Amino acid sequence: MVSKLAMDTYAASRPKKFGKKRALVVGASEVGRCMRQIGYLKKSEDTRFEVETDKDYVNSYGAITRGNVFETHWVKAMKHQYGDNFIMAGSKQRSWTVGVLSGTPDGIMINQKRDALKHLGVKNIKSDCFVIDCKTIDPRINLKEAKPEHVFQIQVQLGLLRELSEYKPVYGVLSYHNASFVDDIVEFLVLFAPSVYAEAKVRAAKIIHSESAAELLPEGWIAGGKECDYCRFQQACSGIRGNVPATETKKLDPQTLEHFIQLAMEYEGYDDTISGLEAKKRELQHNIKTQLQEHGLRKIDDGGIKIVWSPVVGRTSWDMPKLRAAAQAAGLDIQQFETVGDATNRLTVTVLPRSNK
Repeated sequence: MVSKLAMDTYAASRPKKFGKKRALVVGASEVGRCMRQIGYLKKSEDTRFEVETDKDYVNSYGAITRGNVFETHWVKAMKHQYGDNFIMAGSKQRSWTVGVLSGTPDGIMINQKRDALKHLGVKNIKSDCFVIDCKTIDPRINLKEAKPEHVFQIQVQLGLLRELSEYKPVYGVLSYHNASFVDDIVEFLVLFAPSVYAEAKVRAAKIIHSESAAELLPEGWIAGGKECDYCRFQQACSGIRGNVPATETKKLDPQTLEHFIQLAMEYEGYDDTISGLEAKKRELQHNIKTQLQEHGLRKIDDGGIKIVWSPVVGRTSWDMPKLRAAAQAAGLDIQQFETVGDATNRLTVTVLPRSNK
């Protein structure tokens, strides 16, 4: 495509450059993300380490460029409306660092009245200023609450400003702008929590001072893998998680064995709980469908709820036995087209009745 080629080439010619310090600190926008992913990222930015990204990883610059372009105009709009009461934004942004934790707010609103955020349900902001951060979002996302990593980011910014600057904001505002209809804006309030800020310091230190990725939890995978879809270190992380030891079994000392027993029992307990919750959810799903049938409906969009029951076309699949037979009859060896997927692993846990001895 003509435009695609131009955009890709232009983006590659204008890479965003970061100083050496970036590899030595964890930013506010990073500290709430998967610890292992950020650990890999920091080591890849440090020239002392050799960290390779996945060979098939494609660095999509679209969302980042969209945000950078929009923020430029957002800053102009904020300055136009609020003048000198909107500071530390655009070219005058300032980074703050404590230990190995850093943050760069998009902007700070100063000289504010105590009821400046009453539209968000706060009668008293307990200060004369607040942090505001601008985000662009995919219009297909139904954003009912602020994203956890963004809340973490604001918490860090609030904490750094309170600790290092003359400004003592108690609240922060996350301003989400629809990327298609930029006048469609949703804002969420963040109240400073000292415990979250303290946790951010601990997380940042653990990431920076880790000697291997194995020391850091694969939080993206633990949370279900959605964050993994956009991670450039999937193969390296999977290699650690799937590194099955060669030794099959051996006699363990009583203390170690008891530790494994407790882990297994806890694991099985969660398994039973999840199965019970899934069964309850299926029962509720059945009840909803039954009620829809009784009322002759397939959709309800009223009273703050939206229920849609629609048929789904079956997925196309191949009848492999017939396909093999047809290929053999035609003298075609289809084995040459076979591929083997990436190796994976399986963990099974069984808790047996314990002896009373």
